[in-house]
Amino acid sequence: MLRKYARRVTVLVVGVTVLLIGIAMLVLPGPALVVIPIGLAILATEYAWARRCLSVVRETAEKGADTLTEHPLTRRWFAPLRSFIERVARLPRIRAIFARRKDRKRPEASHGNP
Repeated sequence: MLRKYARRVTVLVVGVTVLLIGIAMLVLPGPALVVIPIGLAILATEYAWARRCLSVVRETAEKGADTLTEHPLTRRWFAPLRSFIERVARLPRIRAIFARRKDRKRPEASHGNP
């Protein structure tokens, strides 16, 4: 029980810290558009509101990537950027991989009892 709370507090502290750094990067130099989804992905491992925010960010990123590739000149210049945006948009899928690992049952250690 204590581990669950410790994990939740750790996720909250790390996720909020990364999210706040990303928000600060909106006005400071840095990759805010990369750091903010990462912070939301960290928070999404424990909180439903973060999952909803991350899905909105992902949908917006996908629409932006589609808009970028409509013009022929942007296809050539922004193809690497689109690839990167699509990778960031897939972060919830990474979370699903970790959820599968957590669902696996660990074998119980025997303590000499039959």
